[in-house]
Amino acid sequence: MAGSRIAVNVRDAAAIDQFLRGLSPQQKNRVVAKSLREIARRTERKARDEYIVKGRGRNAPPLRDKLTSRTYRLANSIDTDERQIPKRARVGTPVKYAPVHEQGLRVRMVSSRGKTFQQTFPRRPFLEPAAREVIRKEASGVFIREIRRERAKA
Repeated sequence: MAGSRIAVNVRDAAAIDQFLRGLSPQQKNRVVAKSLREIARRTERKARDEYIVKGRGRNAPPLRDKLTSRTYRLANSIDTDERQIPKRARVGTPVKYAPVHEQGLRVRMVSSRGKTFQQTFPRRPFLEPAAREVIRKEASGVFIREIRRERAKA
């Protein structure tokens, strides 16, 4: 699988289900769709702006626990797949090396001289912590605001 994606699922949050009670199925779908889009946008922004360190220059060494960017290619490629809304939104990037940063990698290699060595690429997640933070701190507020807007229309 090329790239890296993290899914935001409605059924993952029991508290959100309580907020949605009392709405018609059409209202629920509208609220969930708008809320997931907003949560996904916030996750994109947080991953791009807070979990990827930009502007350190070409010769700067990588940071130990933070992902750094020289070209901004990975940060600029973060987007949302909205095809499954209102069930879920997938925030991610099609960049092939994203999973190495998100999950880390340990590779065993053999040199041309037959010597075996191991290369480790440390885990420097940017999508997962951004999604967790947005869901934990902001998702309920987003849903409540959309529910209030929906109820005000009725």
